[in-house]
Amino acid sequence: MRNGDTLAPALTDSARWKHLIVDYPNFATVKTMTDFRYNYVFEPDTITKLITIYMPSDTVNKYKFTYQQRDSTLFLNGKLLADTLSIQLRRKDVRQFLLVNRGFNWINEFPYNK
Repeated sequence: MRNGDTLAPALTDSARWKHLIVDYPNFATVKTMTDFRYNYVFEPDTITKLITIYMPSDTVNKYKFTYQQRDSTLFLNGKLLADTLSIQLRRKDVRQFLLVNRGFNWINEFPYNK
């Protein structure tokens, strides 16, 4: 939800988050529906249930999100730039990633995904 409006999951929406990837401590990547990536410093505070994100090149503009976690769903509420956001994310099991469940091959004569 952006500014109180529920947005349709359009593949052409360059502002809508598709993935939030947190794979390093204090670092996150937001991938949009158009596959553009934004890298953020990611500072979670588990006591106050607050996440602070900001661009590594801009430490002045910091954006704060409250969060709640229920089962495998993460709910974020906060403000990013001029937009008030309410975001719902589902955790993806690591075993579902192609590289993990298929294995890694150094040489592949024929592409697996084509």
